[in-house]
Amino acid sequence: MKKNKLLIFLFLILFSNSFFSQWVQTYGPAGQMVLSLAVKGNKLYAGTSNGNGLGTVYMTLDSGTTWTSMGNGLPNINISSLAVSGNKIFAGTNPGGSDPAEVYYSGDSASTWTSISTGLNISTVVEAIVIKDTFLFVGGGGLSRSTNNGATWITLLTGQHIHTLIFNGTDLFAGTHSGGVFKSSDYGANWTTANVGLPSAPVQTFCIKSGKIFAGTGYATYVSNDNGGSWASCGGSDIQEIFANDSILIRYGNYSGIQRSFNDGVTWVNINWGLYGHPVYCFNSIANNIFAGTDHNVYRSQTNLLTEISNLSEIENSSTIYPNPFSSNATIEINGKVSHENIEISIYNFVGKEIKKLNNISGRKINLDRADLSNGIYFYRLIKNDYSFASGKFIIE
Repeated sequence: MKKNKLLIFLFLILFSNSFFSQWVQTYGPAGQMVLSLAVKGNKLYAGTSNGNGLGTVYMTLDSGTTWTSMGNGLPNINISSLAVSGNKIFAGTNPGGSDPAEVYYSGDSASTWTSISTGLNISTVVEAIVIKDTFLFVGGGGLSRSTNNGATWITLLTGQHIHTLIFNGTDLFAGTHSGGVFKSSDYGANWTTANVGLPSAPVQTFCIKSGKIFAGTGYATYVSNDNGGSWASCGGSDIQEIFANDSILIRYGNYSGIQRSFNDGVTWVNINWGLYGHPVYCFNSIANNIFAGTDHNVYRSQTNLLTEISNLSEIENSSTIYPNPFSSNATIEINGKVSHENIEISIYNFVGKEIKKLNNISGRKINLDRADLSNGIYFYRLIKNDYSFASGKFIIE
């Protein structure tokens, strides 16, 4: 009996973690660290490393179910950065050691690649590539610019290690390791610092949401509402990656994991289910799927993390069920700021099959009648506007 209870307990842990996970591991790229992600239409490109200095570019057309190696013309080396502009794809390398980094170009959707590194003055690693009009910028162990797709290069902002680059309109921002943020309004010809309100810490990642610039630093996330004129903290710790689209803002910190915000960084909630223990190196999205590049393959959002439910609070919602176990009736109590009207309850059996759905339920405390449910272990989800905001499990005996 004790053995059976232990097996059931272990199953519950494994099943509930997978069943209610917010992220699911895709089928590749098999066994690879994914250092960079880029999107071209419905194609997702992944720049990889095997952890021992070797890597290439992979591509998927089906959100990660199948992956194809796209390394024809690339050296077998870590691909640390990817960028897409129209039909052009650029890949930056991290050779490791003291070898200089390189940039490769493809004009045929990554079928073939050509080095465009002659004159490129980037040591050790390419961490960022951005394209604006006819200007191509490459940052990492230095900053270089080309106006002819890499045929020739000039060196900019000497003496700085560049972690991240982004354009806001025609203004270019460079996040550095020790100099904070630099801003150029003339495509890199001249630079000014833009550090008011920022700590003295590496600026590791940028994104833009609703006209605001977000910067992930070694301390926290910072936001500028005035195009880099000043910055204010919006929390977090040691932010390694930050990503935004029209609907959502997502960040990854070494201590907090992945968090999301639907209100431009005012509040954040954790969305780590299914990805605990995996560092995240990059994000991107196609339609309603968010992709995260990790130390082991690409993960895809399992729930619709891109859809804002306007009447759900950004404060975590949860539920409790009591008594548990029960024999006839139990109460599900909703905690948090979600509206208590028009809630659906889906009930699943031990193997995850939906066996019952209750519609148009209202109230913070909901009576659950076992009705035709036999003795056993069950799971439930609380759903509002097609959004699952809380879940749990119960036992009938």
